[in-house]
Amino acid sequence: MWPPTAQSLINSDIGLPSSLEKFLSNMLYGASSPRTEKSKRLVSSIAQYMCRAATNSEWKLPKHVLMCLTLRHMFRSERLVTMLNRFGHSENYAFSLELETAIAQCVEDSSTLLTNQIVRNPGPLSLFHSEFDNFDMLINDMTGGGSIHTAHGIMLQEVSGAEGTHRELPCVPKTGRRSLELKEPELPDCYVTMRKDPRLHINQLHYPEGATALMNSTRRQMLWVIARTVYKSGHIVPAWSGFLSQTGKKPQQITVIDYYPVIPKPITEYKTVKECLKCAEQATDEVGQKYVVTTFDLGVCMKAYPLVWNNPTEYERHIVMIGTFHVTCAYLKMVGKKMAGSGLSDVLLEAGLIVSGSLDGVLKGKNYDRAMFCHKAVLEGLEQLLLEKYQEISPTECNSLPEDSHRILNDLVYHPCTDSHSKALRDEGLKKYIDGYMEFRQNVLEGVIGKTAQLWISYMDNIWLVLSLQESVKDNNFYLYAQSMYKMADLFFSFGGQNYARYLTYFGVFLANLDASHPGAVDLLRLGAFSVAAP
Repeated sequence: MWPPTAQSLINSDIGLPSSLEKFLSNMLYGASSPRTEKSKRLVSSIAQYMCRAATNSEWKLPKHVLMCLTLRHMFRSERLVTMLNRFGHSENYAFSLELETAIAQCVEDSSTLLTNQIVRNPGPLSLFHSEFDNFDMLINDMTGGGSIHTAHGIMLQEVSGAEGTHRELPCVPKTGRRSLELKEPELPDCYVTMRKDPRLHINQLHYPEGATALMNSTRRQMLWVIARTVYKSGHIVPAWSGFLSQTGKKPQQITVIDYYPVIPKPITEYKTVKECLKCAEQATDEVGQKYVVTTFDLGVCMKAYPLVWNNPTEYERHIVMIGTFHVTCAYLKMVGKKMAGSGLSDVLLEAGLIVSGSLDGVLKGKNYDRAMFCHKAVLEGLEQLLLEKYQEISPTECNSLPEDSHRILNDLVYHPCTDSHSKALRDEGLKKYIDGYMEFRQNVLEGVIGKTAQLWISYMDNIWLVLSLQESVKDNNFYLYAQSMYKMADLFFSFGGQNYARYLTYFGVFLANLDASHPGAVDLLRLGAFSVAAP
C-alpha cells in the first residue's frame, strides 16, 4: 500500500518473525515474566532494528518511517535525519520527501477538500468551522516583484457523541518523485461595485445573558485579585491565564485541525475572498453541516461582508466571524491612544517592564505578548492598590473575611480546580466582600476620589474587558464572547478606530439576533466556533 497511512503504521501487524520476538522477550525479561505494553514496545523496537539490518534496509518498518517523518516535521533538518539514518534509527531524508509527495498527490487527485482527519456526517454535538488568513513573504530584490502573497486556510472540527465516517485516501503508484507540481488556478474576476446595507431583523442589541456572563466574569476577576493580594508572598496564586487554566472548564475533546489547499492569490482581493467562502461551503457541505462558519481578520471581513450583503441568497447559510486576535491588538492600540500623556509610558519604563526601544510596540498593540504582559502587570498593581484603599476607608465588618470564607479561599489557592472555584464564588462571605469592593470600584469610576483615579480605573476596565474576551475563548463561553465584542466597539468610536467601530457594531448586533436570521446557529457556535481545544 502506497502511501501508508498513520493508522496502518501504528496499528497494523508488522509481520516480524515470531521466533525473533520470543527470543528477545525471553532474553530481556525472562520466560516467566508477564508481558506489559512497555516490554512489548521495547521488544518490537529492537526486533525492527535487527530486521532492518539483516535486510540491508530493504524492509521499510513502521518505527523507522515514523521516526523519519517526525524528525522532519519537528526540526526540518536534513542533516539530523541523515545522521540518524546512518546510525540505523530512521529512514533517509529522500524517503520522507517521496512519502509526503505521494500523500500530497493522493489529496490532489481526490475530488474533495476534506482530508482523512475530518469526520463526515458526525453526531449532532459537532461543529465544523474554517479560518483563513494571508501569508506574505517579502523577497528582498531590486524590484520587490518576487514577493509572495497567498491565502492559507485551516479547517477545525469539534466532534463529540456519535462518530461519523472518515474519508480514505486513494493509493497511487510509487514513482520516486520528491516534489509535486501544481497548476496555479485562475480565479474568475469578482467586483463589488455598489455596496448594499446588511439585512438585519433587530430584536435586541445584545443578549441579556451576555450582561450576566460579563458580570460573572468580573466576579471571577475580583476573586482572583483578592486571592493574589492575600497570598502575595511566595507567588502561590498563578497569573490570570494560569488561574483560568486551573479553574476553568476542561475540554472533553481535542479540536481536529487540518489544512485547505493554498490559494495562490492575495487575500485582499475580492476574488480570493470569494474562493475562500466557496471552499468553506464545499467542505461544510461534505461534512453535512447546515451553516458555513468562517473566520477572517477585519481586513478580510471588510471584503467578505460586502460579498455577503450584495448576494444574500447565495450566502444565506454563511456566518462570517471576526477573529479575536487582531481585535485584541487593535483594542490595545486604542488603549495606548487613550492613555497617551497619562504617565503609563513612564510607569512601564520605571518598573522595568519594557525597554524604551520596545515601548512603541506595546502602546500600539503591535507586539501582542509584550503588550499583554505589561498591561496585566500594571493592572494587577493598580487593583492591589485599590483594594488596599478599600480596606482603609471601609468599615471593618465590610472589608474582612469570616473564618469559613478564609478556609474556602485557602482551599482554592492550594487546591485550584473547578469545584473549589465554584465553591468560593458561592460562599456568602466572599460574595459580600466582592460586592463591597465592586461597589467601591464603581464609585471610584464615577469620580468619588478624584479625576486621576477615575481615568486609571477606566483603563483597568478596558484591560479587564480584553481579559474577559480571552476568558470567553479559553472557556468557550459564547455569551461572554458576544458581550465582550459588543462592548469593545465604544473605545474604537472614541479614539479613531473607524473600521473596527463600524464592523464590530454590526457584528455584535448580528450575533445578538443570530437566532432570528439563522435558526439553530447559536447552539452550533456554542460548540466552539471561536475556540480551539488544545492538549
